[in-house]
Amino acid sequence: MNKFSWIASVCLLSACSVGPDYERPDFYRDKDIANSLNMAEKSSIAVRPDWHEDFEDPVLNWLVHLSLTRNLDIKSAVQKLRAARENLYVAKVAYLPSLNVQGSHTKTKPSQNNPLSFREDYYTMGLDASWEIDIWGAGRRRTEQARALYEAYAADVENVLVSVKAETVSLYFSLRSVQERINVIRQSITLQEAIFELTSTLYDSGLTSAADLNQAQFALENLKASLPDLKNAQREYSNALTLLTGRLPDSLNSLLKADKDNSFHKEFMFDFDLLYKLPVNTIRARPDVRSAERMLAAQNAVVGQAVASLYPNVSVSALLGLQSVSFSKLFFDNSQTYSVVPSVSAPLFRWGALIANIRAQKAIKEQSVLNYQNALLAAITDVKNNVNSLKANQEKMNYIGQGLQNIQSVVYLNFVRYQSGLIELNTLLNQTQSLLQTQNDFIAAKQAVYLNIVGFYKSLGV
Repeated sequence: MNKFSWIASVCLLSACSVGPDYERPDFYRDKDIANSLNMAEKSSIAVRPDWHEDFEDPVLNWLVHLSLTRNLDIKSAVQKLRAARENLYVAKVAYLPSLNVQGSHTKTKPSQNNPLSFREDYYTMGLDASWEIDIWGAGRRRTEQARALYEAYAADVENVLVSVKAETVSLYFSLRSVQERINVIRQSITLQEAIFELTSTLYDSGLTSAADLNQAQFALENLKASLPDLKNAQREYSNALTLLTGRLPDSLNSLLKADKDNSFHKEFMFDFDLLYKLPVNTIRARPDVRSAERMLAAQNAVVGQAVASLYPNVSVSALLGLQSVSFSKLFFDNSQTYSVVPSVSAPLFRWGALIANIRAQKAIKEQSVLNYQNALLAAITDVKNNVNSLKANQEKMNYIGQGLQNIQSVVYLNFVRYQSGLIELNTLLNQTQSLLQTQNDFIAAKQAVYLNIVGFYKSLGV
């Protein structure tokens, strides 16, 4: 076999890769997922990534912008992605020939008590090349692994973006709900103060007892006692938002102050038909699902590397340069020297460690398969649960809203009746307590609806 045949054989062998080629597992058919979620199996409609703008709240939009551009978790994920990109490049070139330039001066003084030693004094300069030939595809499998990891980390960045946006919107509506509770408590305090003043007037006129006066005052003070906890919750939500935006506590107080123009006071109608128009691929494209699938692909490449370790390793090293005992003669033509050293090494006896490593990597791959399956199933379940919760809380909010209108009318009418001495104080106080409870229930239901809307979009990975 001449040298050209040998080179051709090496190139032919280098085109193969041992180990299993990757194929994505086909868990849960699109048709079955579509039937489970009442989604379209195929559709050209996509979810808008700027869905938060549908709330038409400038403050919320600005907060989302701040969190997506300044959040530290996002910045950390981006740096991890950059490192993966560089590792991918390193993996691509690792099995290409490498070339080094070298220069040295060797001077050895032999021992007088060692007759076998000899004096050395020479200069060397040249190019040193080496190439580990990727015959069995271990290098290509490493590149596959690095590429899959890069794609997984890219999906992780998207997932962090989705999570940070969802957390920002959720915290914003939680903050607005607390501010609304504070507003309701203050309105109740105003009403309770009116009841207390009326009871005081009736007491001074001898038309009611001291017990009623004390009870009216107790109800008033009890309401005031609920304000500190709510104000503290407001500060905590505000500081949580500043943390998401990479700022110090209290730096967003002026932006997040209570006002009546925020979206929590507006009626927001969610389009439930949106889910039924989305394609099933929306679920598979969720960042965490894609990340799990890419991690599976990376581990599949690791199995290929483990299989490649069973086969011989072929490498070539070469030296082309100059060598002379005198530096002044180093660059003469007769100082030229070269060497070529092809080598082959193969595992002979490793006590079964290589086979055990293959089994271990395959077991890890099976874990990755299950992780991917679990991520996909969790995504499907997440969408289903958020839609069901959204429908239930929307219905609950509507019922509570109707009841709230009724109890407001009852309290107003019975305040007038109490003023006329037609009902007892206990009756009025019980109804004001029912009014406050219903108002809080309505705020909680509305908050739940908004959080479910956020959860729905998050479950779609946008």
